[in-house]
Amino acid sequence: MQRCSRCILVDSVPGISFCENGVCNYCVQYENSFRNWDQIKEKKKKDFEKLIESARKLKRNYDCLVPLSGGKDSTYVLYLCSKEYNLRCLAVTFDNGYMSDRAKENINRGLEATHTDHFVFKMDRKSTAELFGTFIKKTGGFCNACMRSINFTIETAAKRFSIPLIIKGSGKRVQYVSQIPGITNSNSSYFFKRVISQSKIKDRFSEIGSEKIGVEFYKISYLLRISRTFLMRYFPQSIGVYDYIYKPYNEIMEIIQDEVGWKRPEDTHEHFDCLLHSIPFYRDTLKIGGITPRTFHNCGLIRQGLMSREEALRNDEEYFRSHNQKPDELEILLHDLKMKQDEFTQFIRFSDPGKFVPRFERLAKKFYRKVYYKK
Repeated sequence: MQRCSRCILVDSVPGISFCENGVCNYCVQYENSFRNWDQIKEKKKKDFEKLIESARKLKRNYDCLVPLSGGKDSTYVLYLCSKEYNLRCLAVTFDNGYMSDRAKENINRGLEATHTDHFVFKMDRKSTAELFGTFIKKTGGFCNACMRSINFTIETAAKRFSIPLIIKGSGKRVQYVSQIPGITNSNSSYFFKRVISQSKIKDRFSEIGSEKIGVEFYKISYLLRISRTFLMRYFPQSIGVYDYIYKPYNEIMEIIQDEVGWKRPEDTHEHFDCLLHSIPFYRDTLKIGGITPRTFHNCGLIRQGLMSREEALRNDEEYFRSHNQKPDELEILLHDLKMKQDEFTQFIRFSDPGKFVPRFERLAKKFYRKVYYKK
């Protein structure tokens, strides 16, 4: 088993390759994208400020929409936009019925500290289980169903309130797996509709699969070099804050703890806001040999200079010594799905999500990644 000499990814990871020095293509890709960050970070900040000022000048009821999950990144965006830039924000939350109590507490603290209005779409837990069950059986995962529901909530609110700018707590610097094929799949409306077609839940969830607005239209503007300040007059422009303003996560947590009263969980896992947060990472271990639920995340921390390679290796070794224990949350999900462990494992290992992705979307994504991630 070959392992990257810079991070700890192994040769079983889809799409991986190694240069003559043993560095994987994902580390090279990261370096190509961010080696000049110190030289351009002031320009990026000014670009961000230009976008928010353009949104402000449109004089809509809300300057921006902030998807709010109660996690560190979305809370930081809410603080940044409302407290530092004094934008009129609408926070938007999708509650799938599996939202943790700590996430709900952090959402309330953030809203109170920033005096922000809040739009919520809450799905009954039984309905969510039906939706997740269909996706697991057909695609081997359920996160894309949830992400599509989040995007549906964003689209609905942005259209209803004519919001010009959507600011997410994301950015390609902190997207640990988005460029790895087979790990994250499409969450587009086209993918969603194809998965639920020919199923008994088709009519119940068809609205989630309908595209309200082109919230991903910013990708076209990026590729065609069309000004987003121009496009936001007609289409909401969606951006990731860390593509413009980047801070290490430890600095972000210090800010939101001091300024918003955000509380971190005892479990320092990345996505504690969902009670099922550990399952997708466990799922990856069922599909790919030689990795742990923390491997991809820790590799991202190594690239950002926030973790040593030696520490990440120790974490992986400790996991393997514990005999690959499945997360406790899996029992919750299996109970709600009325599904057995071996059935779940079979769906994970042998389902083919790729067959539900339209050909035009695969081509568009391939082209976009080639341009966006400077290979």
